[in-house]
Amino acid sequence: MRGLLHLTMEPKFAIDDLRFLQNIHTTARQLPVITKIVTFLDDKQLHKRVLEKLLVAWSINQEEVNESYKRGKGKITNDNKKTNALRHYLDASTTLGLTIKYNDLFKNTKISRVFLSLYHNEDDSYKKKLSEKAFYIFQLLRQDADAIIQCLEQLKDKSNKIQKHLQEEFRNSFNERLILKTNHAQGKAKFKISEKYRTINFIWKKPEKYAEHIIAPRYEWLSNLELVRISRQDRKTSYSCSHTGELFLDNLPSFAENSRLIDISDEWINNSFFSFLSKVFEMENTKAFEDLPQIDQEKELGVSLNGALKINQSSMAFKMPLSETLFYICTHLLLNKKIILNFSTLKETMKNDFSFEGNHFLIRDTGRPSESYITVTKR
Repeated sequence: MRGLLHLTMEPKFAIDDLRFLQNIHTTARQLPVITKIVTFLDDKQLHKRVLEKLLVAWSINQEEVNESYKRGKGKITNDNKKTNALRHYLDASTTLGLTIKYNDLFKNTKISRVFLSLYHNEDDSYKKKLSEKAFYIFQLLRQDADAIIQCLEQLKDKSNKIQKHLQEEFRNSFNERLILKTNHAQGKAKFKISEKYRTINFIWKKPEKYAEHIIAPRYEWLSNLELVRISRQDRKTSYSCSHTGELFLDNLPSFAENSRLIDISDEWINNSFFSFLSKVFEMENTKAFEDLPQIDQEKELGVSLNGALKINQSSMAFKMPLSETLFYICTHLLLNKKIILNFSTLKETMKNDFSFEGNHFLIRDTGRPSESYITVTKR
């Protein structure tokens, strides 16, 4: 690789992956459309034709009542007619890990059902909006952190950067990110990073055009999350980082002391994600779960676990998916009780077993999502 930089400082964590979503089309720009897909599916399976019909009817109504949607990019209807964006949204919902497609049938994934439980249980519109933001920030960092962080970093300390210039700069700035990452990555992570570097530099024939498909939808997502401001004037689109976007960047970890590389890892998500979220949301009067008296810890955890049970089929002995259940508990406590609880602390609290109101919970964590769960038995 040309131009490699060699850093010698000790890393804070291992570079464990390249988090970059492939095949996101430039028209799939609005997260509220993806939320609507998940909402329409709920706990059902719907044929593509049925789902499209529901979405088109919803979009036509939004064009009439929602000025922001009407004037926005990436609509799925325009003047009551279906646009090409619709099929790309269905693809994006699957790529984001929110839906599963089998032939022409769609259904929600486990994490989407958890999101809907949090989203529908909020009567307060502010908390409902926060639950949606928390969900997408979690999903996007887990799966697309390299692209999301890169887009925000291109705006840092600069106001109103024009999209054309961002597209021109993208390859060089993303190359620097990949070079910094590859020097400290190993195994599969190093291979994935090297492959992305090779694709950008030797496969892309028109880098600016490829960059448009990367940055245009992501800046719109970041605008939906209020991390980026978008301005359109004289057929030019420009972007700037919001105050919340600056907080987002400032509270992500640097790879190592004095390093230019801002990155995340599975370890960071496990240990720090909900602490990070509380800072991005500027939540006041929060409490760390581990600082609560034991009796309060047991009560809050028990009530939240029983809430998670309602998302799963009830029986005398069954399993709840680990990652999704942990996300439900930690998000519920943060948004409703202002209690900061990270995955690692929660797993440590439940490492032996935990009982509450006749339910006995035991964690099995194999490191593989499909094989990790919480068993629940009645006593």
